[in-house]
Amino acid sequence: MIEKIKGYIEAEDIESLYGVYAQEGLLDEAERQELLAVLVDMATDRLHEKMVSQEHFMFDNKSEQFMLRVLYEKALSEFEAGHSYEAQEAFAMLSVASDSPFFSEAVKKHLLALMVSVDFDTFITQWVSDEAPKHFFLSRFTKEVDKRLKKGADAVAQATQKYAKLFR
Repeated sequence: MIEKIKGYIEAEDIESLYGVYAQEGLLDEAERQELLAVLVDMATDRLHEKMVSQEHFMFDNKSEQFMLRVLYEKALSEFEAGHSYEAQEAFAMLSVASDSPFFSEAVKKHLLALMVSVDFDTFITQWVSDEAPKHFFLSRFTKEVDKRLKKGADAVAQATQKYAKLFR
């Protein structure tokens, strides 16, 4: 399996690497954490390439979708860990990094929660209405959240502005 993983890394095959990472019981916890670090590094490198070329991640491209998934899960883990600043920056960037308005809108709701100091548990229990998410990201929210986003649209736009310039 190690040789297979090395081959995936050399080929920058994030989809296959993520499949190995997500498969229960295949790796011990230390190996999973090491593979996660590799995935985050790959996704971050690709993010920087996108910024330099001023291109969005194409949501219909599976490989790029997996890059977004890794970056989203990293941002969500920062939120869960209570690292508000890091999570806000990550969600602000993610909200403009993709060509998908659906993904962008969902991520802006995560950002808004952080901006109004909602903790992760409250976010999950009171903001999110996904019983079983259909996507790799939380995308269904209560009607109250939609109202809050409309009221806070200017603040969210201001928070994402510095990143929007990088993905024209």
